[in-house]
Amino acid sequence: QLLALAVAAAALDDAGVAVPRESTGVILGRGGYLTSGMARLVNGVRTAQQLVTTLAELVPSLDAETLERVRVAFQQRAGEELGPEQAIGLVPNLAASRIANRLDLRGPAYTVDAACASSLVAVEQAVTELASGRCDLMLAGGVHHCHDITFWSVFCQLGALSRSQRIRPFDRAADGILIGEGTGVVVLK
Repeated sequence: QLLALAVAAAALDDAGVAVPRESTGVILGRGGYLTSGMARLVNGVRTAQQLVTTLAELVPSLDAETLERVRVAFQQRAGEELGPEQAIGLVPNLAASRIANRLDLRGPAYTVDAACASSLVAVEQAVTELASGRCDLMLAGGVHHCHDITFWSVFCQLGALSRSQRIRPFDRAADGILIGEGTGVVVLK
């Protein structure tokens, strides 16, 4: 979300236009894929719960208060403290809302997931907002920074990655996809 915010702010600066805050919206294409931060949180929470459950079964004399202290101690040692700022960063569909909030943009702000077409769908939706007259300015683009091992594993299991390590859209020799990462935002009016 921080990268998306920086790119969106830079896009506005680069556009050099007056920003009508009340009628400026943000639409981002972004998949809801597992991020490394979410993976750490899931592992910390799940492992702590498994630890407490196993201890309760193996040592039935442990009371609920002791088990809770064990859970909290485990999570603290794992570094999995979760507060509002960390939590919002773990929710993929809040990227556009975070940009709107931090840049004080009061038009629609939402994130779309259309797999590889997410950023194109975001631009199309932004054009629709402008054409309808609901907005005077739109930020639209895409965000993909998710190279967690789980993500790669899914695409390997699907057999979707190019074995030749080349992409050939619309070519008979195409043998899969390559996955990149990046962030891009355009300003439309």
